[in-house]
Amino acid sequence: MIFFLRQYGYLVSMLILLAICLSGMITFPKQRVGMLLSAALFVPSALGALLFVPDYWKPVLVVPLPVGLEDIIFSFSAGGIVWLLATCWQKDRLRLRLKTKVILARMNACGLPCILLNLALWRGGLPIMTSVVLTMAVLAIALLWLRPRFLPIAFMGAVWFSFFHFLFASVALAIWPIGQLYAGRLWGYRLFRLPLEEIVWAAAFGFAWPPLMAYVFDAELVPPDQESRLASA
Repeated sequence: MIFFLRQYGYLVSMLILLAICLSGMITFPKQRVGMLLSAALFVPSALGALLFVPDYWKPVLVVPLPVGLEDIIFSFSAGGIVWLLATCWQKDRLRLRLKTKVILARMNACGLPCILLNLALWRGGLPIMTSVVLTMAVLAIALLWLRPRFLPIAFMGAVWFSFFHFLFASVALAIWPIGQLYAGRLWGYRLFRLPLEEIVWAAAFGFAWPPLMAYVFDAELVPPDQESRLASA
């Protein structure tokens, strides 16, 4: 058992991350639907493992598949946690108007260009993490140009998710030798064992994904004065 815990630190740490995500869904019931949908919609990003390995890192998987169970758990958990951290402070001001056709249409409209841009940057010679960060920056700029009211969500997502990811990943690296697996094309800078790319990615992801989900969910931010009137009605 000890050997398993040490050898498969990626899986163990991802199961802990999943537990944190599920705990958030239980603790914050008003965020549960948004968290669950955000988590589910981010799951396809696990396919990015096809590009990240071995260009960025080469983790030890329980089942050595091109896309591991660990990658799927990470994508689901990160998608749920980032939505919670970006929106929980809004309380009841954020209203989701969920329509399946709108969700699918807007995800395709935003997702396909991002995939093509990411692949173009990567095939053009950039490291995969650099390509991902630049793609998310372009996405965030476009979304906030269309929906500037989502800037507070983007800002809170970037701040809190980058802090959370830095704290969680730093603890994981202190317990498990996962850091030895970062053997790809890195920028060469680390902060407490953690590659700088991880922190920049977390900030970019926190800045881009919550406003994307708000756009996909056709979310509406109720003004504070209107919120007070609705509460007293």
